[in-house]
Amino acid sequence: MKNIWIVLLIGIMQISFITNLSGQSIKQRRADKLFADFAYIDAIALYEEIARDGNMDAYICRQLAEANRRIGNTEQMEYWYKTLIDRGSEDPVDYYYYAMSLRSNKKYEEARKWIEKFQNFDKQEDSRIIREIESIDNTNPVMIADSNWVEIEKLSVNTPYHDFSPAYYKEQIVFASARERKGKIDLTYVWDNEPFINLYVADKEQEEGCQLTNVSLFSEELSSRYHEGPVAFTESGNVMYFTRNNMKNNKPVRGKNKTTHMKIYIATKIGEKWGNVQEFKYNSDDYTCEHPAITSDGKKLYFVSDMPGGYGQLDLYVCEKEEDEWGAPRNLGAQINTEGSEMFPFVHQDSTLFFSSNGLVGFGGLDIFSAKQQGSDSTYVIVNLGYPVNTTQDDFGFILNEDLTSGYLSSNRKGGVGSDDIYAFSIKPPEWNVVEEDEAKKEQDDEKQKAVDSPDTFVFEGEVHKVGEAIPLENIYYDLDKYNIRVDAAQDLHKVIRFMILNPTAIVELSSHTDSRASSEYNMRLSQNRANAAAQFITEFGGIDPRRLIKRGYGETQLTNRCADGVQCSEAEHQMNRRTVFTVLRK
Repeated sequence: MKNIWIVLLIGIMQISFITNLSGQSIKQRRADKLFADFAYIDAIALYEEIARDGNMDAYICRQLAEANRRIGNTEQMEYWYKTLIDRGSEDPVDYYYYAMSLRSNKKYEEARKWIEKFQNFDKQEDSRIIREIESIDNTNPVMIADSNWVEIEKLSVNTPYHDFSPAYYKEQIVFASARERKGKIDLTYVWDNEPFINLYVADKEQEEGCQLTNVSLFSEELSSRYHEGPVAFTESGNVMYFTRNNMKNNKPVRGKNKTTHMKIYIATKIGEKWGNVQEFKYNSDDYTCEHPAITSDGKKLYFVSDMPGGYGQLDLYVCEKEEDEWGAPRNLGAQINTEGSEMFPFVHQDSTLFFSSNGLVGFGGLDIFSAKQQGSDSTYVIVNLGYPVNTTQDDFGFILNEDLTSGYLSSNRKGGVGSDDIYAFSIKPPEWNVVEEDEAKKEQDDEKQKAVDSPDTFVFEGEVHKVGEAIPLENIYYDLDKYNIRVDAAQDLHKVIRFMILNPTAIVELSSHTDSRASSEYNMRLSQNRANAAAQFITEFGGIDPRRLIKRGYGETQLTNRCADGVQCSEAEHQMNRRTVFTVLRK
C-alpha cells in the first residue's frame, strides 16, 4: 500500500574519520532497530542518510529496498533493487523483487526478463513463478484497453491518509480511515507514520447513488487508541464484527513473537450506542484473526488468519453457526488459499465470496476475485474481476449491492488522493443479454441467414462456420494449478453463452489444451480441470443447461507448434498451446 515518505534529516558533526565511523555504526544500529520494530518510514530516513554519507554498501541498499517493499513504495523499491543488481548482486531474491517492482510500475517487458532470470536459478517447475509470468502477461496494455465492463468513480470523501474497506450499514456506508480527527491528538502507527485507523460512517447521495457525504466517527464508544476496522454487519444492523488490535486495559498485548496481533470483536447495538464488546472465541495472542465477513442469513462467518496449519501468509477461513455458537474454523483450501495472502472477504446475498489475493494470477499486488461454490463440495469457480477493478497496485475491500449493479472498492492505484482510497463502481449491462438485437442483425444479412437455416453451418459472432469446426477461444487465461478464469479475459465465454441462448438446441464441446512444460499426466488433469472450469462459468453465469456442454481435456497431445518436450521455446510460443477450443457438435 502506498505511503507518504517522512524524511528525518539528522545532522551529525564529522570531527574525525574515526568519529565518523563510530557515528555511522550508531546510526546504523538505530536504523536496524527501527526496521526490526516495523518503523519503516523512520528506518528509511536513517538508511538514506547513511547512503548519502558515502556508506552505501549492499546491506544498506538491501535494507532500503526491503523497507520500501514493505510499505509499498514501488518506485523506490525498484530503484534500490536495481542499485543492488547494478552493483553486482547475484542473489536471485533481488531479481525476483526487482521484477515485482517493475511490474507494479508498468514496465512489463523488463519485469518479464527479470522474473525469467530468477526462474533460471531454479530448474524445478515452480508454479508460483509460472503464475507470476502469467500475471505479467495478463497486464498487456492492449488487453487492459479493451476492458470496459465497469465504470470507476473517484470519491470526494478520500483523504491523504488510508481510507478503505467500505461496508453496507442500513442506508449508509461504514469504512476504515486513518484521517486526523479535529480536536484529537491521535497516536501514530510507526509502520507508515499515519494515525491509527478508526471506523467512520457516511451517507450515500440519493441522486447520484455513488458519492458519499456527511462523514463522521461511527462510534465514540468503540474508538480506541489503536486500530479499529474493517467491519461487517449482520442483516439487522444490530450486531457488528470488527477488527481491532489485541488490547487489554487499553494497552496492546504482545504474543510469543513479541508482536501485537489483530483480533475480531463482536459488538451489539444497545439503543443508539454500541456496547457489550466480546472477543471472537477463536482469537489468539499468538496469531491474527481479522477482516470478518458474515453471510446475510448469519450462519457463516468468513475471516482471515495466519493461524498454524495454513497454506500461506494469510488464509481465508469460515466458521458455521451451530445453535448459538460458532463452530471450529475451516480453512477454505488450496484452491482459494495460496502461499501468498488472501484477505478482505465479502459475501454477497447470492453466496458469492469476493476476496483479495496476491498469490493467484492477477495484475500485481492484491487483486479482487470472486469464488462461486459448485454444489455442496469444496470446489469453486474462481474469477479475477479484471481491469479496471484490478490494477498493478493493491485492490481490495470490495462490496457489491444486492442487484449486482454497483458497489465500492479500495485501492492504492495511481492517481488517488491518499495512501489508500475508496472508489465507487457501476457495472455496465452485458450486451449479450440483448437477444432481440442479435436476431435483428441476423435477419438483415441474407448470406448469414442462409447459414442459420442450414443444418451444417451456423453463425458465431458474425462469422459463418461449419458444424464440427473448432473455433479457438483465445482470450481465456488460467492460473496454472487453480484453473481460474478472469472476467475481462472471458469475453469469448460470454460469446459462447450468447450463441447457446440464440441456439437453444445446440450441443457444444469445450476442449482445453496445455503446453508441454510438465508431465503428460499432470497436463491431462490440468486441461480437464480447465475445460470443467470453462463449462462451469457458462452454466453459472449464463444459466445454460450443463447437459448441452461436453468437456474434454487433451493435455499436451495436440500442440499447435514445435514446442514439445525438450524444445527451447519462448513464453509466447508456449502460450499458443495453452488454449480452449469451442466446437459445435450439433446445431
